[in-house]
Amino acid sequence: MLRLAKDLTENNNGARVLIVCSKITALTFCDPSETHLDSLVGQTFSGDGAIVVIVGSDPLPVENHLFELV
Repeated sequence: MLRLAKDLTENNNGARVLIVCSKITALTFCDPSETHLDSLVGQTFSGDGAIVVIVGSDPLPVENHLFELV
């Protein structure tokens, strides 16, 4: 995803790409039971999470970049 976003922004002047990744285990959540302890352990170690990244080239004067893709 990062490589594709990098290529898109480098080839389109002033473009910005928003990348959103999420992991949701709530869809497979079930009540704890004595016969299925494995599902409870799996849900304990893998919670919900998300990350968002904005990728762009030629930053504007008001933009401060934290990382550089090479």
